[in-house]
Amino acid sequence: MAVFGIQYIRQGAAVTTAGAHDVAANAVVEFDTPRREETGMATYTDGVFTFVTAGDYYIAWQVAVKTAVGLEGQQFDLEFSDGETTPTVVKYPSSSGLKNGQLSGTALIRIPSIGGTETWTIKLVNSGANSTLNDTVEYNASISILKAVQSLQGVVFQCLQTAETDDVTVASDAAVLFDTTATYAGTNTNITLTAATGTITVAQPGRYLFDWAVNVVGSTGTNAVKFKLEKSEPGEPATVTEVGLSESPVNQPYTVYGSTVVDVGVANTTFTLKNANIAGVTHTLSGVSEAGADPLRAWIRVVEVA
Repeated sequence: MAVFGIQYIRQGAAVTTAGAHDVAANAVVEFDTPRREETGMATYTDGVFTFVTAGDYYIAWQVAVKTAVGLEGQQFDLEFSDGETTPTVVKYPSSSGLKNGQLSGTALIRIPSIGGTETWTIKLVNSGANSTLNDTVEYNASISILKAVQSLQGVVFQCLQTAETDDVTVASDAAVLFDTTATYAGTNTNITLTAATGTITVAQPGRYLFDWAVNVVGSTGTNAVKFKLEKSEPGEPATVTEVGLSESPVNQPYTVYGSTVVDVGVANTTFTLKNANIAGVTHTLSGVSEAGADPLRAWIRVVEVA
């Protein structure tokens, strides 16, 4: 799928300067140590990576947080920008209902070309209140950027539930109702969505990467919040198998992440992300909201990799 490219970290316990771990609201996380830095992919300055080669890139990051101002948890977004005078900025969120813990996220982005008026960049931004990163861990932030060898064709579906202004519920064994195709992520005609049921159909046999995030307010269960990815192959009867699972051991506002690689052997195989808790346990979804936009309650990305 990819070759290893760039990795940067931010020192934690080794940095004892007062205020060194504070990240203000809307400020960029600045990494201080390159672990791996292959030339010809991107350059780095003051927390901003600028791409110098077109292609498909897979990005993963994590942030270890200690505390923050206010009552809410913490949120750090990867911001992808085309650098125009009026830039198009796409945000990939990573969030937690906790002030003390770890956040992580992933993104798949495409740089169509280099050399025009655009300057393609990414940066990790504190989208919440003033935050302090953890000063007891070896490093409190890291980011990895991998460039795909071949073109990757994928699509992102979102759960917005535009008609709902309040939190939405997902009953036991019910589906997360993805209802919107994200236009920024490109298209793949082999992968389609039935919004009424949240069902994803894969028309072309092959190997696919699925990853997802669900913003959870809480659950009627006593502890774990679980979501499973079900695969259903056509037939009489259909063959249904669980091919992915993501779980949080705590019942509180949180973002539950998951990923899996699945081989599709039959055309028109379908996939559904469901509440995996049993005994009538209901999960409640909130959403990361921005001014003038519907809250993003969940997203799932499907990428054809082989």
